[in-house]
Parts: sequence; C-alpha cells; structure tokens
Amino acid sequence: MLLLLALARMVYPFELEWTEGAFLDQVYWISSGRFPYQPPTLEFLPLTYTPIYFYLAAGAAKIFGTGFFAPRLVSVLATVGVLALSFLLVQSATGSKLFAWLSTGLFAASYRFTGAWLDLAKTDSLFLLLVMLAYWVYRSARQRAQAGGSLLLTWVFSGTLFALAYFTKQTTLPVVIALSPVSLLAWRGRSWPVWAWAAALAGGAFVLLDRLSLGWFSYYTLDALAYHARLLPLGIFWGPLLKRMAPAMLLAALSIPLAAAQLRKNPGSIVFFTWRSPGAEPPPADSLPLHLSLVWEDIAFTIALILASWSVFFKTWTYDNGFLPASLGLSLLAGMVAGWWQTSPMLQKLTSAEPLRRAAPLFLIIIQFTLLAYDPRQQLPTASHRAAGERLLQDIAELPGEVWVFQHSYLSRMAGKASFFHAAPMGDYLGAAQPPAGSDDFERRQQIAAVFEQALRAQTAQWVIVDKLADFWQPAYIPVKELGEDSPEADFRPLTGAVTRPSYILARNLLAQEAHLALAGNIDFRLFLASKQSQVVPTIAAVSK
Repeated sequence: MLLLLALARMVYPFELEWTEGAFLDQVYWISSGRFPYQPPTLEFLPLTYTPIYFYLAAGAAKIFGTGFFAPRLVSVLATVGVLALSFLLVQSATGSKLFAWLSTGLFAASYRFTGAWLDLAKTDSLFLLLVMLAYWVYRSARQRAQAGGSLLLTWVFSGTLFALAYFTKQTTLPVVIALSPVSLLAWRGRSWPVWAWAAALAGGAFVLLDRLSLGWFSYYTLDALAYHARLLPLGIFWGPLLKRMAPAMLLAALSIPLAAAQLRKNPGSIVFFTWRSPGAEPPPADSLPLHLSLVWEDIAFTIALILASWSVFFKTWTYDNGFLPASLGLSLLAGMVAGWWQTSPMLQKLTSAEPLRRAAPLFLIIIQFTLLAYDPRQQLPTASHRAAGERLLQDIAELPGEVWVFQHSYLSRMAGKASFFHAAPMGDYLGAAQPPAGSDDFERRQQIAAVFEQALRAQTAQWVIVDKLADFWQPAYIPVKELGEDSPEADFRPLTGAVTRPSYILARNLLAQEAHLALAGNIDFRLFLASKQSQVVPTIAAVSK
C-alpha cells in the first residue's frame, strides 16, 4: 500500500507538505548550475541541510524536469531500498523470512505515524537508506572475518557510506556516536578504520565545502542549528512513541534479556556473548576474535536509530517525520526479537507450550499493525486540491509585475514569474536565538536580515502572497484581498505537516515607497504628509475581481 500511495502522489504537481517547495527551490537552483551554499540573496536562501540529496535530485531533474516528480522519485527509490535492506537484515539476524516480512511491514505501516514523509521531496528516505547500507556493509565484515578475508576495504566502504549519510542529513551523527563504542568493544578495537575513515572523509569534505563557500556552509548546516530553541522532549518524543509503538517497544525491550541468556564464559578473555541455535556446538574459545556477537551489534544499531530520532526532538520546529529513525529501529528490533524468541533457551525453560511461545510475538506484532492503521485515502490529493492549485497559479500569473509567494515560492516560478527565497530557511536563520554580538555567526545572520530588509525597503516585488499576516510587511505592503474559506483557492492546503495555505494578497504600498524616497532626500516629513493626505492606498484593480 505504501508504494501504491507513493506512485499515486509522485505526479501531483503541487507540494504535499508546505516546506517541500523549499526543497524543490534548492533542487532547481542546483540543476541550474549554481552552488547553494553562498551568501544570501533575495532570489535564493539555502536550507539547513547537507547537499547529497539535492544533487541527486538535481541530476534526476535533468531527465524528468524541474517539478516535484524528480526529487520524489529519489525518495521513493530510497524507500524501496530501505525496505529491502530491512528485510535482508532481519532475515540474516533470525534466519526467518516470515519475521523479516513482518518487520519490513511494520516499518511500512508506520507511514502515517511518521508524517507520510517517505515519498516526499525531502532528505529523510535517502538518509535512512545510506545509514542502513553503511551498517549492512559493516555487518558483512563478520562473514569476511570468518572466511579469513581482508576487512580493510569493507571498513573503508562502510565508513564512506556513513560519511555520505551525514552529507545527506546531519542526524547520522547521533547514530555514529551511539554505535561506534559498541563496535569498538565488539571488535576489540579492530573496527577503528570504519569510524576513523568516516570522520576523516566527512571532516575533509566539510572543510573543503566550507572554504569553497567562504564559511557559509558551516553556518548554514551547523552553526545556525545551535541557536534553535532547545526542549526537554520527554513527553514530546516518548509519549507519542509509546502510544503508537508500544508493542514494538515491548518486543525491543526483550532483546536485552534474550541476548543475555546466551552468555557464556570465554577462558581467553573477559566475557564473550554469542548467539547460536540450541544444541549447536560452540566454536573453540581460542578461535573467537571478538568480545560481542553480532546480535549485540544489531541491538546497538537499532537503539542508535532510536536515540538519533530522540535527538531531533531536542529542538523546536519538529514534525512527525522525526519519528522515522525510531520507527525503523523498533521495527527492526521487533522482527529480530520475534525470530530469536522461537529458539531462546530461556523461554524453552520457562514454558514447554511451544504453540503458545511461538504465538506470543505474533500477537504483539498484530496489535502493533492495528495501532498503526490509517486511512490511505486521506493521503491522496483530490481533484479539488489540484483545481485550487491551478486557480492559485492563474491568480499569480494575472497579477501585473513580480509576485513573492512567501511560504510557497516555487509557485511564482510555475506561474512564469521571478522567484524569491522561501520563508522556511529564513525562519531557520532569523527565527532562532540571536548569536553573540560581534561573532561571525552574528554577522552572517545580519547579512540575511539585511537582504530581507532591503527587499522590503525597495518593495522589490509588486505583490506578496502570505499564509499569515505579519507586522513586518507593513508599511511596505498592505493587505488588499483575503483568500477565505469560500474562495476557489481554499482547498490548496498540504496533506501533511503544518496546516497552512496562501490566505492573503498584499500589494506594494506606493505611499510608503514615496515616503521612503522623501526621507532619503531630506524632505520635511510633515510637508510630505500634508501633500499626500488624499493618497492612502494604491488602487488595485487586478485583485478586485
């Protein structure tokens, strides 16, 4: 059902979530041959994300055009990859195709809980794919070690993928921080090339991009994020997660005692944890090169995904897509535990009722599917959505002069007008806490503010269309028309994310423009006002229809 929904939504020409348009702007900017991490301009302001997704989507846009189809295609293909790797990972960990399918199905079923996000023109799906692929390659080192093969290329490949994941979305960093200590313990430090190479590659690329951008890359993708408001997200994260994913969380929690039940002493070192089928002969102690078995690394990886998801909720402006890594981690671990459950010596001692033991995890998984149920029809744009978008495009095209659609800037370009930067990145930089005065971050933030303030003073666009009225638009622009709930444009609203749509048309205030010129020319302001008493607002014939 997830893939059918994705295919149906890919061709919708308008945004499915209001900031999706900002991502499309960045894809368009790159596909036009321009570097995104540059000083701010009125035409373009980059998002706070690292670049790989945008460059892949820009490559697809060269083939499929500059609409939403190309970036959504990248996300859909990445989602298919995540589902395939999820299946392979659980099958490898449990030896069961049944629980591999169930685990993969759980993640797919969490589509609406995680914001109906996997098929959007956003970075999340590609980030999850690269993290999963990096871990899958890392995990394959076990088999190569047992076969006596060289691990260096495997380590380097895995580290490269982790670095690529970071340059897709910065949420990779918490995953690496949580997983690497367990990895080093499991391999007695032998896995250091993975993490050293990932750090060296990512660090080197970061420094290079920062130098090419004259410091703007680090400001946009790292420094500015430090000034976002911080929360203590105990209820914000764990409350909804427990409400919707409780059965999976219970199964995940059982992974620790199930794995601990397999402890045995290793005379050659500290303690060695191994997972094997009941009755299987253990390998000789002196042949064991590791301290922790693969099952503990699988547990560590899935917990790392959950912790990475939690870290997202430590700042404001977080939506349900922040649950995506946690949902993937819980789905993986629930499937693994359900498979391990069947052969656990601990549970075999507790009960001899084999049918009951086998049915228990299936019962929890069925409950989990029930909790994640949603109506797929609510995620599909309708004919009225499309008609409202086309009417809005017509409105924009008919307005004389340039139109700044502040929260949906891509619409100006679709209507054949010049485009201006999107409200979302401006909010990320100017809506956060102010850096210390005199610091480099403060100066860069001031440059962004100056671009916007100059646009207001110069009244660069003849018209501005906004979702909400804000005081900073006046006196440069004044509202002249409201697109109310009874207007033909009323159904132009997103299917996920913040419920917002274009609601007001603002016009350039000619009186304010003349007042600015008068003041700039040192004309007495009282005399200016006396001469303009009859001119209060411009006549707006185009919006009086």
